[in-house]
Amino acid sequence: MTTSLRPRGWSPLTARPLHVPEAAALGWDIPVGYAADPPELTGRAALAARYFAAELAAGGTAGWMRRHVLREQESRFSFWAPGASAAALERAVGEIDPRPPADRLRELAGVQVHQARSQQASPHAVMFRAIEEAAWGRTGNSAGGDEQTLAAVLASDLPGYLERCRSAARILDPAEPDRPVREAAPPPAWRGELVSVHRPGLQCRVAVQYVLGPQLSDPASLAVLTQYLDGPDGLVQRRLRAETGLVYGGVALPRTDGGTYSLVLAVSMLVDRLAPALAQLRELVDEIDAHPLADAAVEEAALRARHAMLGEVDGPYGSLEDHRRVLAGQAPLREVAGDLPAAARRLRHGPRFAADVRPAVCFVGVLDEDTRTRLEAALWG
Repeated sequence: MTTSLRPRGWSPLTARPLHVPEAAALGWDIPVGYAADPPELTGRAALAARYFAAELAAGGTAGWMRRHVLREQESRFSFWAPGASAAALERAVGEIDPRPPADRLRELAGVQVHQARSQQASPHAVMFRAIEEAAWGRTGNSAGGDEQTLAAVLASDLPGYLERCRSAARILDPAEPDRPVREAAPPPAWRGELVSVHRPGLQCRVAVQYVLGPQLSDPASLAVLTQYLDGPDGLVQRRLRAETGLVYGGVALPRTDGGTYSLVLAVSMLVDRLAPALAQLRELVDEIDAHPLADAAVEEAALRARHAMLGEVDGPYGSLEDHRRVLAGQAPLREVAGDLPAAARRLRHGPRFAADVRPAVCFVGVLDEDTRTRLEAALWG
C-alpha cells in the first residue's frame, strides 16, 4: 500500500498568486548622539532613544518593523511597514509626550542599567570599547551610562532635552527628492595608542586597528579586504586558528569613522599562547600589507562583498540607508558595488596599510611589562 503525502486536490499545475503589499521605509533622525552627553550625564542620549522607541512602538507606529542605532553624533530610527507614510510617522512623533511621568523614566533607566552591566561583563564589548579609545581617544565608558550617571540624568532637565531632540529631528522618506548634503562632523584625530583593560583569567584578547593606505581609502576596497580576511574561510581564521590552533577565534571588521578607512583585526586566545600568537599575527599583518594576494581569492571576496551589498540594498531598510548615504555625501551601495571589480585589482599589490600611521592596539587581560614589550614589538616594531 502506498500512502501519498500530497494534500487532496494537489496538482502540479495548481498555482496561487502571492500578493506582496507595497511597503515603505522611513527614518526619523535626531542630530544628537552620545558624544553630546557630558561625562556626568553619560547615558542621556541612550535613555532618550529608549523612551522615544517605547512611545513610538505603543503609538502610531505599532506593528511596524523598526530598528534604532545610536551613534556619536546622531540617533537613527528606521521603520518599515506596508502602508507606512511620512504623514503617519509625523503624527506618531507629534503624539510623543515630552514630559513623561518620572516613574516611567525610572523604569526605562533601570532596564538601561541592566543592559549596560551586561555589556561591561562582555569581554568582546570591553575589547571594542578599548580599541575605540586606542584609535580615537574616545572614552571606554559605555554610552548607556551607569547607575550614578543615569540618576543624574533623571535629576536633570530631561523633559527639556527630550523636547530639544524632538524639535531638531527630521523625517526621512526615500521617495522624496534628495535634500542638500548635510555637513559632516569634523573627522576625529587618530591617536594610535595602546590601551589595556585589566581582566585576570586564563584567556586574553588582542585587537589592532590599521588605517588603509590612500590608494585603498574607499568603501569598495575596504569591503573586499574585509571579506578576504573575515569569516570561517577568511585568512585570519585560516592562519591563526585552522593552521596553528593558537587562537579561539578571530575577526576582521571594517571601520569608516569620519571618512578614515581602517580595519580591525581581533583575536582571543589562552594567555600561555600569547607570545606565539603575536608572532603569527605579525606575520599575518605583513602578509596582508605587502605580499601579493591570490587573484582567485580576491575575486571571490569581491563577489561575497557584492552579494552582501546587494542583499542590504534589497532589504527592508535598503532604500532608506542609501538615502542617508546620499545625504551624507557618500556613494549609494549599488554604486559602491559597481566599483568592487576595480577594488579587487587595487588590492592585488601592496602596500595596503598607511605607512606613516601607527596602528591602535588594545589588550584585555593582565598587562605586565613583559606583555607590553611583546605587544609593542610585535605590532609597532
